[in-house]
Amino acid sequence: MTKRDSRTLQHDPINPVERKNQERRERTMKYRPEILAHGETTWANNSIECETYEEAAASARRTFMNWFAADTWRVVTTDTPKRQPYVPGSEDPDAPPR
Repeated sequence: MTKRDSRTLQHDPINPVERKNQERRERTMKYRPEILAHGETTWANNSIECETYEEAAASARRTFMNWFAADTWRVVTTDTPKRQPYVPGSEDPDAPPR
């Protein structure tokens, strides 16, 4: 195997070692729904952490529908810092545009 082939193997998405590492990261990753309230410049959350993206998106949709002055929502991983400033385009693709 040449040097070039070994580099390609490391970045190959079918590489079994990389696939196993990715699966481990996905198992330990948690998600947090965040809401952008009307007139606010930072994302808010209710300290909810979900095991899957789908659970977090469902929670975000429910919260969005229950809050009177919610502009939009997004789902982020729990390692994302809280109270981040809103940046246009940072909302979830399924969320209503601001």
